[in-house]
Amino acid sequence: MSVWFLDIPGITGSETLSAQRLASWPDRAMDDRLHHLRVCPVVPSELYQIARHLPVTVVDQADGPMVMVDLRTQMLRQPAFDSDGRLQRSYRPAVTRLLPFCTSAQGALLRLSDEVAPPGPERPAELQQQVAQMLRAQAAGLGRLAEAAGLLISEGLLQRSAEGDLAEWRPMSPEQDGATVAANLAPRPESFLALRLLAVIEFSAMHRREDRGRRPNADSLRGLLSRNEALRRRIFLTRDEMLDFSALTVGPPHNHNA
Repeated sequence: MSVWFLDIPGITGSETLSAQRLASWPDRAMDDRLHHLRVCPVVPSELYQIARHLPVTVVDQADGPMVMVDLRTQMLRQPAFDSDGRLQRSYRPAVTRLLPFCTSAQGALLRLSDEVAPPGPERPAELQQQVAQMLRAQAAGLGRLAEAAGLLISEGLLQRSAEGDLAEWRPMSPEQDGATVAANLAPRPESFLALRLLAVIEFSAMHRREDRGRRPNADSLRGLLSRNEALRRRIFLTRDEMLDFSALTVGPPHNHNA
């Protein structure tokens, strides 16, 4: 099974984070290689930001399904990176900001094994603690979304896609009765997050190349809400966040390297 970060040239694997591996690192050493990524993990706090610009999807990884942002040029209406490898969106996925450190959905804190980048300067203890704290928060967020994705898969609301080069899960087609399944999910916090995730996945599909012929964004959203009773009647509450689709308005593409 593939691991997302192995798409980056020079990355040969990962090692469990230790005090020694957290002592030093280079600045932005992977920025010029990020355009090789096909997908990248997403954390809950950025779901809306990602959905404004790129498709959110679920992809099988070595440790199970993970919620990802799709960066594959062949799948997008507009490439995520330009010909020089610069990000063409005004928002950069949070996970890429902490590289060479990352986490698994199971909570493991990792440092990527990089054959290209230098070791980098030694970092102050306070900065090391901040990075470790951000990684723990990242791991918790990835774990919550992985559980939500697993629930959608187990309930049949996400189905295996035969398209593309990844083991990807997509929402069931509009012709299938997903509303009944979604409406019958137990009223638990994980169910609310799962339905919130499903809505974001379906909304962000407008950025996919095969969806070029869909209706305008507002009409597509109204069609989604009228089709899926669960998305109209459920309260999508995760902590203090309400699912507000007005925040997902898509403006013109930006050419900005965040």
